[in-house]
Amino acid sequence: MKNLIVSRWFVYIIQILLLCFLALSSLFSKNIPLTFGILILEIVVLTFNNIRDSKRDEDDKKAKEITDEKLSEMQNDLKETSKEKIETETLIRLMINEGMINEENLLKKLKQKNFISIYCYQKSLPKKISEIVGKQPILNILPELGFYRLGSNHNFYLIKENDLPKELKSLNQLELFLSDSLMKRWNSLISLIKRKNKPLYEKYKDKDFWNFTYFIAKILSGNSLIGHLHWNSFTPEAKAKLLKDFEINEIKEEVNFHKISNLIKELNFKLLIREFSSEDNKELSKLKNIESELKIKEFRDYGRIQIEDYKNFFEKHFNKQKTEYYSYEISKRAKKFNDALDKFGIAIGENN
Repeated sequence: MKNLIVSRWFVYIIQILLLCFLALSSLFSKNIPLTFGILILEIVVLTFNNIRDSKRDEDDKKAKEITDEKLSEMQNDLKETSKEKIETETLIRLMINEGMINEENLLKKLKQKNFISIYCYQKSLPKKISEIVGKQPILNILPELGFYRLGSNHNFYLIKENDLPKELKSLNQLELFLSDSLMKRWNSLISLIKRKNKPLYEKYKDKDFWNFTYFIAKILSGNSLIGHLHWNSFTPEAKAKLLKDFEINEIKEEVNFHKISNLIKELNFKLLIREFSSEDNKELSKLKNIESELKIKEFRDYGRIQIEDYKNFFEKHFNKQKTEYYSYEISKRAKKFNDALDKFGIAIGENN
């Protein structure tokens, strides 16, 4: 990369020397002011283009130099940011699913946001290959970066520009990073195939059996519209992510507070465990006496209970590891739900 930049500036110097030679030749035409003006203009344009191209080369170099450690750090930052907003997203998704928020009016305001979009296509993997490696790697890499699908069956991914790590906001850097990450991921998967099924590996090792075709674009503020006829096919998860960064006051204008309050009161403990794994959710759903034993009168009480009280309850039903995990997670989620309810101004009455 350094040699490329040096050679770029070498060519630039040659271009300037040639311009000077042409200018000297033109002096014989006696039109000195015009010749001088053209010379200055050409030098300015060449300098600007060269600086811009050199900056692009530096950006490309930075993208290629993102290490696995840096990627892991970025992914952890994204996970932490996502965790901070998960309860707000859950509330919004709940309101969307139950028709308690006028999402259409809110989605129209998305034209005020900047997005980066990716449409990608991958050829289907041979069945025996997919049985070993699972789904196409790009479908894992994009969500790890914070991208989300707008439709469940379409590979159109979106992210707010500000949610993307600063190192990847340049489209050139993002494209280089994705290509490089995919190659690394596939090399790892090829090794996995070799370990799991040597004959299969020998059959496909020299074949281009996977691909990644993509269109990446930056959508600037004022250049997007979202709408539908009859019904909206975007997933509730995608719509919740689209809306999560709106000002709370904007969302509150479109909420049916009475209905959402009654629904939360009805769901009660089930709302707290919605985002747990299916296995954990199944285990926690079996608890029938949590409200009486913890003296829960209304949903917000879950966020007021001390962790020790949760531990005393869960240890009657689970081992030490699960008791620690459930106590911490439910206490944390309940507190964040209370914060989210406060933001939206949703009041919950006592359970009957």
